[in-house]
Formats: sequence, structure tokens, C-alpha cells
Amino acid sequence: MLNKVLIMCTGNSCRSIIAEALINTYLSDVIAYSCGVNPSGKINPNAQKVLEQNNCWDNKYYSKDLDAILDIDFDLVVTVCDNAKETCPVFPKATKVIHIGFEDPDGKEFDAFVDTYNDIKTILLPKLKNNLQGDKMDDIIREVIPKNMSKLKINIDEFIELYNSGKAELLDIRADFEQKVWQLNFGLKIAANELPDNLDKLPKDKIIVVACPGSDRSNMARFYLASKGFDVRYLSDGLIELMGKLRGGKAKLINV
Repeated sequence: MLNKVLIMCTGNSCRSIIAEALINTYLSDVIAYSCGVNPSGKINPNAQKVLEQNNCWDNKYYSKDLDAILDIDFDLVVTVCDNAKETCPVFPKATKVIHIGFEDPDGKEFDAFVDTYNDIKTILLPKLKNNLQGDKMDDIIREVIPKNMSKLKINIDEFIELYNSGKAELLDIRADFEQKVWQLNFGLKIAANELPDNLDKLPKDKIIVVACPGSDRSNMARFYLASKGFDVRYLSDGLIELMGKLRGGKAKLINV
């Protein structure tokens, strides 16, 4: 889903237009709009010129007020001048508003517009990405840290019961060199750093129980897999304790 960002300044003729065009050109996961608190109704020719020279111009850009785009549900509002910051309206939902100010090139020579273009590209775009990525991380945290902590981890006895009933699958995330020293003859084996390239091998219809010798790596892997939509727990006792539990005749406790 694209993040919707609104750039605001006073006249919506220079800075906010340049910022809108740069964002739409260089940030593929963002769609930008712009407006002015007191729009001039026209775009400064030099603002259009610097965008055309950098292949960022689009005829859809025009000077407007907030009413023209008020029905859009914005994820972030950025004010790029002090006047817009002071007069920024209250939005229908609790939309995040940040201020990143730039000097107004209006009335100056073309070189000033080039400087503004470069400043917005090198300052605004990285800050915008950081703000949006921070918001995404907040959403991930809310999603992958369960309110019911029983969905976070699982002990050995609980795992054996679920595995034997066909409701769970073991995922051994040890590295290859660890696997060569001692192996399990059941469960899936995918090293932790290879998970992103092997998500298609994981079942969606079972609880995935992630395991390593202890629990440090498995807990991190659980977090990652939960963010990808899997029903996942980590084995709190670790593989060493699991093997101790299944030693000798107790190996019959698990159906393999």
C-alpha cells in the first residue's frame, strides 16, 4: 500500500511543488500531493524549469488549496515553510505533521531554485523515508507482539503434543555447520539467514515452532516470521533441552 504524503507551504508555487515532484519521482512506495495555505494559483516558471531539467515535471502539478484534496486520507503531512507550520489546519484523523523548512527561492535567480531542488532532494527525502519507516515499524510491533503471551513461545511438552497431533511443525534454524555436527531427523531445516528466500517452504496451515540450541535466534526468527503472517512460536527450552527430553527410550514420545 502506498503512503500518502501532503506537502504544504504558503503559495504552493515553488517549494511544495518541487517536493511533491521529487517524492513522486524517487520514492516508489509514496504518493505525494501538495497545497498552499494561501495558494498563488500558479507555479513559478523557475520551479517548473528545474523540475523539467531533472525529468521530474508532470503536467498534473498545479497550485491549489487544501480543499482541493481534503478527501484524501494522508499518512503524513510535511510543512516546508514557517507560515504553513503556524497555520497548518487540524486534519480529520490524527495525522502526523512534521516541519522541515526550506528557504523560499521565489523572486530570486534560477540558481536559487536549483539550490532548493538539491536541498529538498538531499534533506527532505531521507527524513521522509525515516519517518514513514518508523511508522511501519510501529505497525509491525503492534502486529507481531501478541497480547496473549502464550502465542509467543511454547515449551517442550506443548510442542510434542501439537506436533504429534499434526498441528505444529518444527523449524530448525541452525546454520549448516551446526547441522553437520548433530542432526534432527524430523522437522524443517532452514538456517535463520536463509529464511527470507525460503518462505514458500513454510506451512500456512500449522503452527511453526522455531528452534535453535537456546532461544536467542529462534525468538528473533519468530519476530520475523510473524511479520510475514505466519502463526509462529519459539521453542523456549531450545533444541538441546528437546534432545535431552527425547533421549533413549523417550524418543518414542514424538511421532516421526
